[in-house]
Amino acid sequence: MLVSSVWEHSSCSFFLIDRKNELLFFKIVPDNNLREFITGSPKIGDNVEEIITQIYKYKFLKLLEKCFNNKCFSIEVRIPSAYEGIDSSFQIVFTPLMKDKIEQVVCTIIKNHERLDHLRKLNDYSHLTSHQLRSLTANVSSLFNVTSYSRLGGYDVSKINQLLSDVNYQAKKLDSVIKELCISLSKPGTDNQPENEGLEPEKKHVVLVDDDLMTIKVHQALIRNQHREKQVVLFNNPGNALDYIKQNKPDLILLDLHMPNIDGLRFLKMLDESKISIDVVIVSSSVDPMDRTIAKSFSFVKDFIAKPLTDEKVKSIFDH
Repeated sequence: MLVSSVWEHSSCSFFLIDRKNELLFFKIVPDNNLREFITGSPKIGDNVEEIITQIYKYKFLKLLEKCFNNKCFSIEVRIPSAYEGIDSSFQIVFTPLMKDKIEQVVCTIIKNHERLDHLRKLNDYSHLTSHQLRSLTANVSSLFNVTSYSRLGGYDVSKINQLLSDVNYQAKKLDSVIKELCISLSKPGTDNQPENEGLEPEKKHVVLVDDDLMTIKVHQALIRNQHREKQVVLFNNPGNALDYIKQNKPDLILLDLHMPNIDGLRFLKMLDESKISIDVVIVSSSVDPMDRTIAKSFSFVKDFIAKPLTDEKVKSIFDH
């Protein structure tokens, strides 16, 4: 077989996959140590969905699907090691094979053999700043945007507003520094400006899904400040949100990505599997371009907005 001869002396593992997601041919290099990525011993005819471990399966299948639509991808996957605290890093390349039309995809797995403990620490630090510190600073800015301090009565409202304005200014500066740090430590940044793609303007029944209860309460208040007529329903449990959405068919979902148990990408897949095509806007602190790429691969995801949600971003969501 031509594929076999081409890869005979390669130090890379690879899989040849057809449109049914079945293995036509494969080669696994023992030195690559793919046990954390592949379950058991694959054989010709196996469906790749059955041999990729659960933690990597969803991302792998989504990128494979896009590759059959004539797109090439190269991603890096870091697999935690049980030994010496040293991780393995792999470059996974998806390449469509084309004649008259794409019938097969080659998935090549290239191991980076150097020890990556220092890179792991940098990646962990980047994740911490992106998904935890940015979330906190976003909440500070959101609180400033939503609260009406004129109701404080006997207090000196002007001084309170000035103090909170200073807090908001510092939070925005900190958030900007954290975002730049994340980009420099990981992947090239993407434009975080709203990219609304044809969202219908009349969305009266809105569901907010975020594991941080304060965040969704702030987002609810921001929306109601501009649109008191809208029904805004909050969920900090994605499973409960999904049950509600199936029964009540809202007009719009605002969805966080990084949540425990059911994260945002898994939530999108569950919507897709249930054939629910309600418009979704991602509202996330993530600055990882891969999060944006995978989220936008769902046709019903209309926008990807960076936290914190502001009056301007609310206006962009509902008025365009």
